[in-house]
Amino acid sequence: MSDTGSMDKTAEVLARLREQRARLQGELAGVESAIAALEETMREPEPAPPPAPPAPAPPAPVFEMPPPPPPGPYKGRDFYEAAAHYLREAGEPKGARDIAQALLAGGYYTESENFQAVVRVMMGRAMPEERFGIRGKGDGLYWCEPEPDPDAST
Repeated sequence: MSDTGSMDKTAEVLARLREQRARLQGELAGVESAIAALEETMREPEPAPPPAPPAPAPPAPVFEMPPPPPPGPYKGRDFYEAAAHYLREAGEPKGARDIAQALLAGGYYTESENFQAVVRVMMGRAMPEERFGIRGKGDGLYWCEPEPDPDAST
């Protein structure tokens, strides 16, 4: 019995040691995992990629002079002088749109973006009638009497 009793005792010790080994292997795996995590936090962080270069600034606007007016009979003339000339040549009443288009086409210079409105306001003043003979019909149409013929008086 001594051989069998000692074998039973050895098997029992061996079983406990195997259980202890299994438990310790589990603990060791936990310790290994903790070590790996701590080592990861101690590593130098990966350098961030360099920032993208700033976008180039848009080019500064270039001031451009408006194109010179085309050559024509109204280039360099006073507004009322040019309007009276056009109305005499037209021979019939004309509105602000027609006057504006004709003056611009004939070389009159303006920086106005709405020259038709400027013409409407300018023609509504008393000055054109007094100085240049421009008359309004009251319906937005204007006309001008022909200039007297200097040869007709002789």
